[in-house]
Amino acid sequence: MTVEHIKTIVLSSLIAISLLLTVAIWNYQPNLDELGDENIIDAATKINGQQKTMKEIVEPKQLMFHENNRTFSLTSRTASLDLFDEMRTWPMTDFETLSSNQVERESKVEVIFPTAVPLNLLGNTLSINEEEKLPEYNVDRMFVEISNNQSSTSVYFVTDGEDQVVRAVIRNFDVYKSLDQYLVNSYDQVDYLTIDEKRDNPIYIPEGEVTLPVYTYTTTPISVTPLINVLFNDPNMVRPNSSTFGQSYYTDSTRQLRINQDQKYMRFVNPSISNVGTLPRQEVLKQSLDFVNDHNGWTDNYKLFRINDSGSTIDYRIFKKGYPVFDDNNLSLIQQTWAEQELYAYDRAMVQFATLIESESQQVTLASGQDVLDYLNKSMKQFPLLIEDIAIGYKMEETNKVSLVLTLKPVWYIKTVGGDWKPLSEEGFNGQGGVQ
Repeated sequence: MTVEHIKTIVLSSLIAISLLLTVAIWNYQPNLDELGDENIIDAATKINGQQKTMKEIVEPKQLMFHENNRTFSLTSRTASLDLFDEMRTWPMTDFETLSSNQVERESKVEVIFPTAVPLNLLGNTLSINEEEKLPEYNVDRMFVEISNNQSSTSVYFVTDGEDQVVRAVIRNFDVYKSLDQYLVNSYDQVDYLTIDEKRDNPIYIPEGEVTLPVYTYTTTPISVTPLINVLFNDPNMVRPNSSTFGQSYYTDSTRQLRINQDQKYMRFVNPSISNVGTLPRQEVLKQSLDFVNDHNGWTDNYKLFRINDSGSTIDYRIFKKGYPVFDDNNLSLIQQTWAEQELYAYDRAMVQFATLIESESQQVTLASGQDVLDYLNKSMKQFPLLIEDIAIGYKMEETNKVSLVLTLKPVWYIKTVGGDWKPLSEEGFNGQGGVQ
């Protein structure tokens, strides 16, 4: 066989192999999922949080029993929330508006919300027939009768300062049997003091000492990129800047997003909106919930906390075991201000809880409610007129600024009329805390 023959055979073999490989490539289909447009959008406009329903966001701050001239609650906040979840299953009908808002508290369970909530939105979290015509009414308290009447039980929806009350009926449902287990188990009860019981919204605080655990968390950062894509009409027009104080700015010449120097907190404003007026609570609550859901913005256990009088500004606050979390830098707060259908301002943390590194190994026993009451009576000449509310909350502090470790410690808080929530220790009370 000559050299020429060998070359011809080799060349023919290479051509055949090439053809086989080409056919194989044409017919091979890799088993890969397509990256659709929705996946690209999710990656660009979602942060590492969750979506929430109205039922998950609206939660009472207290649930009080008034029976046999006693005011008491359940030992744990978790038990109170479990009872409220049970109440949500009780079918309510026959809604009517009464001309007086005077509801006697005796022999009733009082459910207290942190802020007034539109009845029709609250109704979406309860067992109410869709055909019921609910009046346009805001609710900050709800009373359920404690009665052994087997045929019906009355429920009253009340708002402080209103001249009317909405009444509903629970029929053919053994409410008393459900409540009786809480009435007879005294070991699950905690007595409460009533402050200024003559006003429509008296303050209730536990009479004795309360012992709660301290929690410590590591944190993880929240990416700014999805928020830029959500908050600006054309993210391609957004330009980053930095200040001499180390803050980062993102602007499209109209809107501005500012991240503080430690990358822990953001504030977005849209100055082009000049008229931030009064809005119905129903609108701002629904708009704000939908907006945060759109970018999976519920990064921690946020609950509805406050809607201002004009209805334009709404606050959601982190809660721990049923207690609100406060801090000096508002890392525990999501706040939005709306002007009709447009977002004017958005404030939130740029970090979220990650790993719980200490739990229940350290505890704090708070001063008794009676000690708090005695202190306020001695220190404030116009007490209780100057006090809007008193509550136990968790104070969030940075215990490691480098890696941003956050510690939650239980503290007594007070809110003065027209003021903000402050730790009672800042007012000079030296009975705060105690046993560890």
